[in-house]
Formats: sequence, structure tokens, C-alpha cells
Amino acid sequence: MVSIKSKIFQILLRLANTKGSWEREMLSGQIDLKSYRPEPPKWLRYRLQVETERMNGRKVYTLSPKKDISDTVVLFLHGGGYIHPAALQHWQFVRDLIIKSKCTVIFPDYPLAPTFTYKDSFQMIEPLYKRLLAEHGARNLVVMGDSAGGGFSLALSQKMKNEGIEPPAQTILLSPWLDASTSNPDMKAIDPEDAFLGIDGLQMAGKAYACDTDVSNYLLSPVHGTLKGLGKISVFIGTHDIFVADTRKFRSLCESQGVDINYYEYGEMPHVFMILGFPESRKAINEIVRLIKG
Repeated sequence: MVSIKSKIFQILLRLANTKGSWEREMLSGQIDLKSYRPEPPKWLRYRLQVETERMNGRKVYTLSPKKDISDTVVLFLHGGGYIHPAALQHWQFVRDLIIKSKCTVIFPDYPLAPTFTYKDSFQMIEPLYKRLLAEHGARNLVVMGDSAGGGFSLALSQKMKNEGIEPPAQTILLSPWLDASTSNPDMKAIDPEDAFLGIDGLQMAGKAYACDTDVSNYLLSPVHGTLKGLGKISVFIGTHDIFVADTRKFRSLCESQGVDINYYEYGEMPHVFMILGFPESRKAINEIVRLIKG
């Protein structure tokens, strides 16, 4: 049975007309940053060790348990349509992930559209990944992201594979945006069920992030990229999320190419439900922790 909390949340999204918010932001040129938390909240430091460094002029946060640290390192790429920084829910999610799994999380504040493009994001994240690879080895590395960060995570693993650099042991995708063109015709049937994401706003954000590059490029739309040799791939998605159209397509592509995939589809769950504090979120987090622990 679907939790009351998740049902109420989706009702509130509709009442707030959240679905059209990205389109309004892109048309006005005024991106809402007030509701976001690009820096870790102070209360995180009571439970975790938090360190800050700079790469390419931007901050990278390292969050780890204060004791009993495991060897696993998670490079976490936050979502937000490539236009929004991290939200409070991202910090709550990584807190729970760290406490339960004892992993270390690397949380970069990567460049965003419309000021920057995907090229700037990769110029920051690629060297960071290569450093983590040298320090910890691929067997201890997980690349994980939600929404746009999920697409970014898969594209990063693909790019490393294509360049002869060892990809991470695991790539974990949470409600991932796998095709920046947002052109899958199956999305139209799912669209009425999604109280959060709107196709027009997504297409605008995708084009802004792509700039002069075709949005079908695998670095923007990793559903078109290589699938073999990427290590273990896991996908978490809800059926009230228009991205489920592309995750189902991605699952079919993996299966047709003989690529193993862990695929978790949660009935009636909204976009990025796993970071929203529902009972279903806790179930998903526990499954993610199980994957991380191996």
C-alpha cells in the first residue's frame, strides 16, 4: 500500500503548481535559488565529519562517519535539472546513507546552466573522479546521482570507459534523467501522473545545459551511450515519474545487450521519492545501502 505521506506530498505539489515551475524560471531567466542549500547544513557536523576543498573555483565537500569508516567512497552528483543547486533533502539523504553504510560521500557543487554548460561540469568532475580512482581504486568507488545527477553519473561512467579509464564498481541511478531531449513518446501517457516534472521545462533546461551541442549526445543523454563494461548498474524509479519511460527503455537496452542491471520500480512514487522521507524512501535507502555494502 502506498503511504499517506507520499499521497499528500503529491497533492501539495499539484496545489502549488510545481509542475510548471522550471518552465516559468527558464522563460523569465530568473532561476529560483532561495529554496536550495548548496552548502551542507551546520547540523550535519553533529553526526558527520565534513571537510571542504575547492576544485575549478568551486566547493567539493567530503562527508564521512566520525568512526568506523568503510573503504567505500561514493561520488554523489545532485539533481536539480542542471539549473538548481543541491536541496536540503539531498543532505538529509546522504546523511542517512553515510550513517547506515559507513561510506564516505564526495559531494561536489558542480557548475550549472544557464551560466555554465555540461562542458564546464565535466571539466570539474572528471579530474575529481580520476583522483578518487587513484586514491581508492575502482573496486571501492560508487558513482551515484539523482535526477539530472543520475544522468550525469551514467554519462561520467560511460566517458571514463570510452577513454580507457576504469569506471566505478557501481553506478547507482536515482530517478535518472537519461535523455535530455525528453522526447520519448511514452512520457505523454505518464505525464498526467507526474505532479513535479513538466516536459517543456525539462526541454528548456536540457538545451541550456547543452548550449550548442546536440542534446542527443551521450554526455547529455546517456541512454544513447555505451552500456557494456560499466560495472554494476542499479536504477531506482517511481511510476509517477515521467522519467520512468526512459528508465524502462534503458532497462530493455541493457537486457537486449546482455548487460546486467538491478532495476527497482516503486508503484505510485513521485520523482526522486528516495530523498523525500517517505516510508518508501527508507525502503529504497536500505536497498541502496545493501548494494553499497555488497
